[in-house]
Amino acid sequence: MKPSTFHRLLELIGPHIAKRETNFRKPIPAKERLVITLRYLASGENHVSLLFHFRVGVTTVREITTETCAVLWDVLHLQVMPPPDAEQWMNIATDFYTRFNFPLCLGAIDGKHIRIKKPASSGSLYYNYKGFFSIILLAVTDSQGKFEVVDVGWCGSNNDGGVFHKSVLGQSLASGTLNLPTEGTIPQTDIKLPFVFVADDAFPLKDNIMKPFSHRQLTREKEVFNNRLSRARNVVEGSFGRVAMMWRLLQRPMDVQPN
Repeated sequence: MKPSTFHRLLELIGPHIAKRETNFRKPIPAKERLVITLRYLASGENHVSLLFHFRVGVTTVREITTETCAVLWDVLHLQVMPPPDAEQWMNIATDFYTRFNFPLCLGAIDGKHIRIKKPASSGSLYYNYKGFFSIILLAVTDSQGKFEVVDVGWCGSNNDGGVFHKSVLGQSLASGTLNLPTEGTIPQTDIKLPFVFVADDAFPLKDNIMKPFSHRQLTREKEVFNNRLSRARNVVEGSFGRVAMMWRLLQRPMDVQPN
């Protein structure tokens, strides 16, 4: 991270994580709190390892990282990921068609299982079909891989389709509150169809959710459709991979208590 980026970040969240000095002890400065959190996210080191780097207790490290991450989300998410307006949705659809020859596409949607250690007294609630404990991140990206919508925290035992139905995105689609363009024309035709998000087989087929044809007895036309949909949808998988490379915390089971 560039020093200028760090200092800008500190300006934005510093007032929210700074602590008052008391007669009993001097508080850990906001700058150090941010450094500890970024080190935790970027390196993937556990709380015990950070204890030796920063000479603060494990409980303190845990409290700092938990609080600072919450503040980062509260302060920044509307700045870095504002809800697209109608014009921006149209621009996203145009770019998907230009890059992947897939018309009327507003985003690629997928779920990712984030590894966690088994939460206390949770039974199999967070145990997923892949054989480990997780929480689910549901995300939508544009054609460049930029995140448009994220929803995280669902128990790993859920499937992507079930999470989608209960998610903010799924409920917003159902209620029509996303400022989506209603329908568009397939290029070089007079056919009007709804704008869609592309997804894999785990998601339900809906007016605004497009998934591949079943692989049984595919015609040539359906095979071409599936290939184009797959190329467009792979953008979100690539985004998940880049995030995990940048923030190595995602490469090991996190010791967190979901709430």
